[in-house]
Amino acid sequence: MTCRESVKLCLWVAVTLLVSGILVPAASFAPRTGKPASVLVPPWISTEVAVLRVWDAGGYVVSTTRHGVLAIGQDPDFYRNLRKGGLVLILDGEKLAALCGAGLDTGRNSSDA
Repeated sequence: MTCRESVKLCLWVAVTLLVSGILVPAASFAPRTGKPASVLVPPWISTEVAVLRVWDAGGYVVSTTRHGVLAIGQDPDFYRNLRKGGLVLILDGEKLAALCGAGLDTGRNSSDA
């Protein structure tokens, strides 16, 4: 193996490790249809506009903060529609709440699940 080939191999290994280190944890926080999703609002979109985009995407808002919206959508295309509307960072709201040590009350009764 030449020096150039070994450098290429090392770069591929490094890129693979980097991507897997980012994508695997991110994939575990992917939102699920019908479950709360934490939608982080980019600075160039106001919370009010984000709420309208959630509604336009077919979802409803559970809660808002200055930098995010907690939303639920039953349509399988809900998250795709949010991304089309410029809201690209969408995480599983229940897992994120558990990670932060908080419970999540969406106003739904446990028998509704």
